Amino acid sequence: MPLNSWGVIMLHREKIEAMSRGSVIIDENISYLQVELGKRNIRAVTPLLGMTDEQIAEKMAMHKILITNNSKDFLRYALEYEIGLIAVENLPKDPSLLAVIFN
Repeated sequence: MPLNSWGVIMLHREKIEAMSRGSVIIDENISYLQVELGKRNIRAVTPLLGMTDEQIAEKMAMHKILITNNSKDFLRYALEYEIGLIAVENLPKDPSLLAVIFN
């Protein structure tokens, strides 16, 4: 299959293979966002239960965006692992409203 200039497989002359608009890591305490973000074509991945904050930072969130309800726990890792933090502590807890904000 031919690739376009961005390396995306071209299915037809003007149609490209469907892909997510982006990928984020969401902390396990806000995993309820996963479904709503998925509806907006944003791939959301949650850590395995029992992972420490440092394991999440090092193994999952390096060079990625992490959405968390505990941003203070990840601030110390943000520079070292080049993590983009989105803090939701002070935002509404309604998953559909939060997903609209990220959309």
